[in-house]
Formats: sequence, structure tokens, C-alpha cells
Amino acid sequence: MSLPVPVITPAAISNARTALPLGPFHVASLAFQRAKQLKGGAAPRVDSHYRSPTRLAQVEVLADTISWTVEPIAENALNKHG
Repeated sequence: MSLPVPVITPAAISNARTALPLGPFHVASLAFQRAKQLKGGAAPRVDSHYRSPTRLAQVEVLADTISWTVEPIAENALNKHG
């Protein structure tokens, strides 16, 4: 059983940019990790005319098809630099 693949339009990307609680660093970091997966043979999660793994990864992140979490920084990691 396969999941339906969302169709990504420029309007959907624009709406996603304002709806996601991600900063530019988060988008770039998630897209980098996803591009590595796509280059390794992972199946795309969106139906897009883009074929470049990097651009396809950006579209997937902006379409909110990539799950992610932010883990708190460990207390001892904060004390190392200060």
C-alpha cells in the first residue's frame, strides 16, 4: 500500500513557508539530510517536476512531508564553552 503523493505548486510552497515553524537554518539542515537520503536511493515523497535531489529535498521540507524533532541541549554541553 502506498501513500498518496501530494502535488506541489508554487502557491503551496509559498503557503508552507509561512505556516512552518522553521527558520532558514532548519529548512537548510533538513533539506541537506533529506538530499543525502534521496541521493542514496530514497523514494521522493512529493510529485514534482524537479529531478535534482537538492531541490527536491527543499520542496519536500517546505511541503511538510519530512518529520523532525528538536532535542534540548544537554546541560553539560552548555557548560563546556562557558
